Amino acid sequence: MLKEEFIIRTGFTPTDAEYAAIEADYYGFDGDKDAYCKAFDVKKFHALQVVSEIAELRGENEKMKAQIATLRESEDRMLTENVELRIALYKEQEWESSDSSGTNMEQRAYECLDRGGYEMTDDTAKMWIHDNFGFDAKMVVIRHEASTMKVNRHGQLRVAETFHRHPIYEATDSNYVRFDMQVKGAMHSYEIVNGELKEYRE
Repeated sequence: MLKEEFIIRTGFTPTDAEYAAIEADYYGFDGDKDAYCKAFDVKKFHALQVVSEIAELRGENEKMKAQIATLRESEDRMLTENVELRIALYKEQEWESSDSSGTNMEQRAYECLDRGGYEMTDDTAKMWIHDNFGFDAKMVVIRHEASTMKVNRHGQLRVAETFHRHPIYEATDSNYVRFDMQVKGAMHSYEIVNGELKEYRE
């Protein structure tokens, strides 16, 4: 049955997509085109189309759910593999505390000094450094953070912990300052720990 024949017999003008569904239904109908067109109900057809579209959407929704589940499984697997690789890499690199880099004063010792000494201002600390070690106070930059470091088997360094610290003075052999200064155009980092000047390396 041609689309035009259907339109003439029913008075209903379907879209191409609708007529494709009508034609498929017609081929399954037990009767000729006249009988089919006489029995055709536009409202029923539209209702069936809606039901069909809903079923199709539900099918697509289920497919999407399955795809999302697959993606989540893949993501979980990748995360697990990533964690395992990180653990393996960490073990291979053999990270351990570094004694030759980072702060030269343990945090517990600093906290004990902080309780017994007094906090120096940056300007006071600069002048104290100048008076005791001869550095140009104008070139000194007081730092208020110090870190412990870890080193791996390849000699690479990374920060383990970072602490906020201010300059402390209690006595000539009980004090702490973390500072940087330029020496011959290059920035160098130091700590003064209990009256001793020590290099600070990160």
